[in-house]
Amino acid sequence: MNLKHLLMLFCLVIIPIISGGCAGLGQIVDLTSLDSTQIARYKNMAELDNTQIARDKYEVIGRGKGLSCKGNLYSRTPVTEDEARQQLRANAVKMGGNALINIVCNYNRNVDWGNNCWESVVCVGDVIKIHDRELIASVSYPGKKQYDSRNQPEPSKVNLGKNDNRKIDLKVSKLGHRWAVIVGVSEYSDSRLPSLLYANRDAEEFHNWLVSTEGGRYAPSKVRLLLNSEATYKNMKNSLFVWLKQALEEDVVTIFFAGHGSPESPDSLNNLFLLPYDAQYDDIATSSFPMWDIETSLKRFIKAKKVIVIADACHAGGVGQSFYIARRANRAIKVNPISSALQSLSKIGDGVCVISASDDKQYSQEGQKWGGGHGVFTYFLLEGLKGESDYNKDNIVSLGEIIPYLSEQVRRATRNAQSPTVAGRFDPALSIGR
Repeated sequence: MNLKHLLMLFCLVIIPIISGGCAGLGQIVDLTSLDSTQIARYKNMAELDNTQIARDKYEVIGRGKGLSCKGNLYSRTPVTEDEARQQLRANAVKMGGNALINIVCNYNRNVDWGNNCWESVVCVGDVIKIHDRELIASVSYPGKKQYDSRNQPEPSKVNLGKNDNRKIDLKVSKLGHRWAVIVGVSEYSDSRLPSLLYANRDAEEFHNWLVSTEGGRYAPSKVRLLLNSEATYKNMKNSLFVWLKQALEEDVVTIFFAGHGSPESPDSLNNLFLLPYDAQYDDIATSSFPMWDIETSLKRFIKAKKVIVIADACHAGGVGQSFYIARRANRAIKVNPISSALQSLSKIGDGVCVISASDDKQYSQEGQKWGGGHGVFTYFLLEGLKGESDYNKDNIVSLGEIIPYLSEQVRRATRNAQSPTVAGRFDPALSIGR
């Protein structure tokens, strides 16, 4: 027996008994070590048959390998093809790919000397780079296959980090349709309410990005845009309570609002409203859209399990007659709790992501210096969606990319006077567009 065999015997017999083995050293990727960008690429990794894609649509990066290994002779954890495929996908991410083709998996019940395993499943495949997002999104991750006769359940979720309680599903499922309701109100039918400069433009340009072939690629028939006079109380309620009922559980719903948000009065700060076009200066409570109706729509009418709420609604410390009187009496409020109310929508359930333009103690800024006339929040939201936040350059902007980009850029542009907030338990790999 030569030195190599002695070392292998030591690794396979002595070490497993003492410390659980050294099988597969250098080949196992710890999924919790992936950063948010890599997690996004991992979840969007397509597994294709080479007949599904023309050769001129991709470049081959190299040969990837994934391993499910029984390193300890006495381990009761079964080896699975699913684990080997997960490792193959993780290694493909490390190699810089976004898809795999020609995948072959082999189960070895005997001692696998090459990988230092008592039992193993090895999957190999070509790691490739493609730029067609529709092609990538059209393929689902195949179902797992369990080889061990005990048929023990395989964990389908991975914790993103020691101190991070968000969990993501390791399987990639094909998303359904995408729906959006976009509201922008700069002018009000009651001229006593203060106008905004660019709220309607913010909403319109977000809409244009969503339906553009270079942007979100939403079907125009599944996007409802309400600007100024169209953004009435009735139309807003119909959009959330009736129109969005068409969305199925597997669909994605995006709700965007730019305009005033306000408490009812300085004495009723918990009664919070978004102001539609037909809001009344002296009757905010009965003419405006209550925040609890948005909560009701998410609980009772919108079936989609993935919902993104984006709001730029804190432009003043309360609006309406009662706030005008309070300011005259030097009783103006210093905190507008509309942002906290928006964030509380995320508590409705997993899958809801709420992004607000500022926190409770701040006002959202707008001006010509941002793209010729925008709210600073929406300006950088659009810049990020157009590619500035695509950190991994995979032509897909995920929530895990756009959120830190927004936070940094808005705080820099306003010298920390405005800080976007985010709340919810959601998949960071989910993108607003396709």
